[in-house]
Amino acid sequence: MELLHPGVYIQEIPSGVRPIEGVSTSNAAFIGRAQMGPLNTAVLITSLAEFEPAFGAFLADSYLAHSVFQFFNNGGRRCYVVRVAGAGARAAQITIKDRKTTAANTLVIGTASPGEWGNQLDVVVGDSLVDRSNLFTLSVYRDRSAQTPPLPPLLLETHENLSMLSTSPDFVEKVIASRSRFIRVTVDPANLATAGAGTSRGGRLPVGNGADLLRLVAGVPNGATQTPGTAGPPPTAGRTRSGDNPMVNPPADRRKLSINLNGDGAREITLPSEADNGAAIAAAIQTAVRALVANTPANQRRPRRRRRSCS
Repeated sequence: MELLHPGVYIQEIPSGVRPIEGVSTSNAAFIGRAQMGPLNTAVLITSLAEFEPAFGAFLADSYLAHSVFQFFNNGGRRCYVVRVAGAGARAAQITIKDRKTTAANTLVIGTASPGEWGNQLDVVVGDSLVDRSNLFTLSVYRDRSAQTPPLPPLLLETHENLSMLSTSPDFVEKVIASRSRFIRVTVDPANLATAGAGTSRGGRLPVGNGADLLRLVAGVPNGATQTPGTAGPPPTAGRTRSGDNPMVNPPADRRKLSINLNGDGAREITLPSEADNGAAIAAAIQTAVRALVANTPANQRRPRRRRRSCS
């Protein structure tokens, strides 16, 4: 409203008072036995599609799932479900051993919640497509061999590029706990005490701290000397020097290097298979390093400016 001259004007202003909404009476709570899910915890469910992944399918000797189904079938919108079980309820679990000469416990894989449903789960440990030496994959299947007719296992979820290193962002315990709906994983700490000396438990060793390629031979006394670096502070660089009779054509699994130039961050390079002698290896390292682009902008090369001449 425009006020063009003196006078009395009436202007309606919306009130800030809002009517009090009625409390919903459509909320319900159900307590009973379920196939799976957390015990003694109220879980908000807003549809049958939410109930089944959280608490499983219908049971012949429990009416919890049937009650929830009828609740939503008759127009219900929100309910809380509490799963209860007897004192003997346990989560299914299995212990995985490693491949050392004297096998030791490595992983304990168990179901995310107690119940016989865990007996129908299969877990497959596979190689990583990124780094077979240090990372691995866990795939979870549902066994359907007892069905009529028998069906092949159903893949439920896959977790790739998992690490045994607790400081890694891909540490298996953290990844499974945050992403898996079906399993939980615990790394057996006693396994670290039996790991072979000089091996990488979660990632490749950096150059100068035990890299097989620079030493050029593994397990053969050829006079090689090695001084590991330290984390500091301040950090110190390690040094590896080959002996008189080094291996000049390393195998494929020893052709990867982790290089950190001027503190720019570790970068991985892979030497080609045709680099089969000392000179070729040195040239391949030089070529690979020159092809790297620095992570830090201050370390990146600046483009050359061209001068134009005026005629």
